[in-house]
Amino acid sequence: MTRICFFNTTRFWGGGEKWHLETADYLASRGHRVFCIVHPGSLLHQHLAERPIGVITIAVSNLSFLNPLKIQKMVNWFRSQKIQTVVFNGSSDVKLGAPTASMAGVPAVVYRRGLAVPVKNSLFNRWLYGRFITHFLTNSETTARVLFEYLVVPHAAEKTRIIYNGIDLAHFNAATPEVSQRTRGPKIVIGTAGRLEKQKAHDLLVAAACRLKESGLDFELWIAGEGSRRHALSNQIEKAGLTGTVRLVGFVSDMAGFMGQIDIFAFPSLWEGFGYAAAEAMAACRPVVALDVSSNREVIDHEITGLLVPPSDIDALAGALLRLARDPGLRGRMGRQGRARVFALFNKATQLDKLEAFLCKEVLMR
Repeated sequence: MTRICFFNTTRFWGGGEKWHLETADYLASRGHRVFCIVHPGSLLHQHLAERPIGVITIAVSNLSFLNPLKIQKMVNWFRSQKIQTVVFNGSSDVKLGAPTASMAGVPAVVYRRGLAVPVKNSLFNRWLYGRFITHFLTNSETTARVLFEYLVVPHAAEKTRIIYNGIDLAHFNAATPEVSQRTRGPKIVIGTAGRLEKQKAHDLLVAAACRLKESGLDFELWIAGEGSRRHALSNQIEKAGLTGTVRLVGFVSDMAGFMGQIDIFAFPSLWEGFGYAAAEAMAACRPVVALDVSSNREVIDHEITGLLVPPSDIDALAGALLRLARDPGLRGRMGRQGRARVFALFNKATQLDKLEAFLCKEVLMR
């Protein structure tokens, strides 16, 4: 049994928080003693209620690492609980938690990176990540490459392990074409899901929808998600004359049900650490059209499970969507091959087993 702590004080809910919750849940079910350090009242804090996981709350800011009271509190807590492995998420957490974990004698200090965004090669970052982080964990080869694109850490490659996110295939069984019963008629439904933020580039997809309308395709575009760009997207849709064709459906909790009602999944993100929504679409036997950026090529097999198009090329994006919309045989074939790819590379049970081996055994063997 390993005594392991997940340190994530992010206030909002995102992919990193989902990963921390699911991994902590799994390790607790395997008999490990699991703790989570969270922001009081955060969504992660709420999700941890009534789970067999020790919960510690602390408010962490970007300058908390300068607070002597918080430093001493964390050192004392790590020592008192005899933590063996601690896993960090955000930069503020690392700045406070990594040095204090090291001071308390925690053997394995792991930084888990899910964003394919470079880290600055500042003197402070070289000291922080080089001196205190014993292991790095990323969700794709692209994330690992980008993490160290500028940041210089001695022996970074030796300290880094890549474990893809896991997808629960059973959760998407009802969305597969063989059992999905749709009653919409011949109209093609294109769907996408993600926060309504600049990174997700929904404006490109709406622009591509204009091209599809000009081609005479009978279709609808469903955009699932909420975010700061909802108003701007609504205006874009109205000005383009796409009201009634492009729908902002809001937050969707039942992603399998959403996938079961669409024909094609569009993924116009400008960058992704790991294209979780694209992998979910593949699990549901839906072909994916995405920009050929960041880790998308690791998730989507071009011309096999979907189509990758040049970044920001609206005509290419519309052309790929039109090609799939007009070829049901191609959609079915890519969908089936996509599900097979998820089973081979991103099966949740397999990925969780890899995480247990890494976090509870490998990191303690150095």
